[in-house]
Amino acid sequence: MTSSTDERHDEFTGALEALGGSAGNGRLREMLEWGEASYEAVMADLLSRRLIVAGRNMGKTNPVNDADLAEFIALQKTKADSAKSWSVDVATIDPRTFDLSVKNPNGGEEITHRSPQEIMDEIAALEAESAEVLGNINALL
Repeated sequence: MTSSTDERHDEFTGALEALGGSAGNGRLREMLEWGEASYEAVMADLLSRRLIVAGRNMGKTNPVNDADLAEFIALQKTKADSAKSWSVDVATIDPRTFDLSVKNPNGGEEITHRSPQEIMDEIAALEAESAEVLGNINALL
């Protein structure tokens, strides 16, 4: 493993720790400001070496189960809070709309989305990288 790879691993795990040890791929990749290909390569390497553990996507094919709710059930008995908890003060709820939109005050920094131009620039760079790789493969044939 090269020092460049070591540095990428350290940067990835440092960002993951800064986000509390758990984060979605989009949020982590945005924090790292890496392209998708670089992010996926480093993540795959760390997963294969068992240096990180993949999170669990929940949805129709992977529903919430008892283990997912264990912490909530334990905290609910005493109505205690954790880093994952948030409460809403009734006085702050608009009585006209009763808007209870999800706005976790413990959610960390607000995500700043990239501009369309930044996205287009990344796509162009990835296409150029793909063209180079395909050219190299073609040269080997």
